[in-house]
Amino acid sequence: MPCATPSTRPRRTTVPEPLLRVRDLNVTFETKARTVHAVRGVNYEVNRGEFLAIVGESGSGKSVSSMAVMGLLPSTANITGSITYDGKELLGSTDRQLSKMRGSDIAMVFQDPLSALTPVYTIGQQIIEGLKLHQPGLSPQALEARAIELLDIVGIPEPRRRVKSFPHEFSGGMRQRAMIAIAIANDPKLIIADEPTTALDVTIQAQILDVLQTAKEITGAAVVLITHDLGVVAGNADRVAVMYAGRIVETAPVDDLFERPSMPYTIGLLRSMPNMVDTRSARLVPLEGRPPLLTEIPTGCPFADRCPAVISACHDIEPELVPVAPMQAAACIRSAEIVDGRLPRDEVFSPPAPVEEVVREVETHGTVLEVEDVKRHFPLTKGTVFRRRVGTVRAVDGVSFSLQGGKTLGLVGESGCGKSTTVMEVMELAKPQSGKIAINGVDTAS
Repeated sequence: MPCATPSTRPRRTTVPEPLLRVRDLNVTFETKARTVHAVRGVNYEVNRGEFLAIVGESGSGKSVSSMAVMGLLPSTANITGSITYDGKELLGSTDRQLSKMRGSDIAMVFQDPLSALTPVYTIGQQIIEGLKLHQPGLSPQALEARAIELLDIVGIPEPRRRVKSFPHEFSGGMRQRAMIAIAIANDPKLIIADEPTTALDVTIQAQILDVLQTAKEITGAAVVLITHDLGVVAGNADRVAVMYAGRIVETAPVDDLFERPSMPYTIGLLRSMPNMVDTRSARLVPLEGRPPLLTEIPTGCPFADRCPAVISACHDIEPELVPVAPMQAAACIRSAEIVDGRLPRDEVFSPPAPVEEVVREVETHGTVLEVEDVKRHFPLTKGTVFRRRVGTVRAVDGVSFSLQGGKTLGLVGESGCGKSTTVMEVMELAKPQSGKIAINGVDTAS
């Protein structure tokens, strides 16, 4: 039989190996009383340059699964399954082996930057520490220049001066930016961001996500974003994995997940989140109840007790994650009905019946708090031995308001606008730097 010529020989197409592959990951914690099944049979992949979002309520196992990838779980955790990074198995590696990868190949942005950053070292010193560890050949001048460059990349104003600042001198959003600068210092291939926007207001959230996107574009890294807020996922992630009770219950490209969710839990999350499309015509539907305790492995669907589409078969066996549409999978025995329209999505979580508005008169009891033209300025100084003033931070600059007994006043604004400083001035119960504060008619200056 004649051999095939090069022009007729069939070509072999090779599928790129995922950068990160998690297979059948299980994490349990032994306590004196019982065993906690924190992660149960989790499977997912992250391709090079991809942005994957892992979404779910608190306690769903998102952070535990990411900490398992980093090798940061305590020795009391029992971990089984497989975690391969760039074709290398991570489970079973020693801490010394993993330490060589952390910060260079894999980096993590933690949820609380104030506790993740060391308070006695400057931001620049903490960036340089990671550079020294993984790039020991850099000179002191190159290290400082790289630290300044990184702060500039993540949007820290005046990076040449701020590189010498301590963490407590940064706002919450700036500290999170500094954490991202530390994470991308050595151009990692994978960045894991664990709830990086939880404690920030919506405008700073958007800025931090933009910084993550910039970091992804500059380094070419894949990003795994851990979050409980679906709102931060839209427009940023390529794919979404939804976790519930220690398992992944739905995966889909981000657009498909928002347009055609196939798991009742995902539908519930989306219906409880405000959106700009039908905010005037549709009411938000709260997701009632709480996730189950993970001290026992459920016999049926763990979402059954909260699901409005539950049937008797849901209590018999826990459904597996199976394909329900191209590039989309769900762990629900009724997903096929949702996908083909036999169970309309709008009927899964129907809006609550309108309630009669009740107007209640609140009896007031005079003015309890009066704030008049209060100011709080902080000096900006430079130097160590001979310090000199180089500027002023006007944290609070002429704030006035009053509050009557029985009433509630909300102070709203972006991070750094002076809300907390104003409240601290009131709580000092002393003479303000400027202006007047009176409580129950008594001037705090007296």
